[in-house]
Amino acid sequence: MVHALARPLAQYLTERGELARARPTPTSQLVDTYRTYLECVRGLAPATVNRCATTVADFLRFLHYDHHPQRLSELDVARIEGFVAKAGQRLGRASMQKVSAVLRSFLKFLATEGQIPPRTRGTH
Repeated sequence: MVHALARPLAQYLTERGELARARPTPTSQLVDTYRTYLECVRGLAPATVNRCATTVADFLRFLHYDHHPQRLSELDVARIEGFVAKAGQRLGRASMQKVSAVLRSFLKFLATEGQIPPRTRGTH
């Protein structure tokens, strides 16, 4: 709830020139690119796009992507499983299925964009 309120407030203050824009991080840039893909190419609903973007941001933070962007090109099953296991500590089965689906979609997106080798695209 707080996040839902903070974003419009930050945008309003930025537009008025009362809040300096933060420099985009590698994570925020990649999440924004993926968000645009979900909206424009896949045509997903805003709530679904937000859920997917949150999961992807969590995944990139788990990888310490901002400090080690090469980790995406070095991605292996162990790191993916590590993230899924960590998420599983706080989520139920139905939510975990959604996390897995988002990761599959994100990995396919990255492979299509040439950011990861096709072998890390996920399972069948």
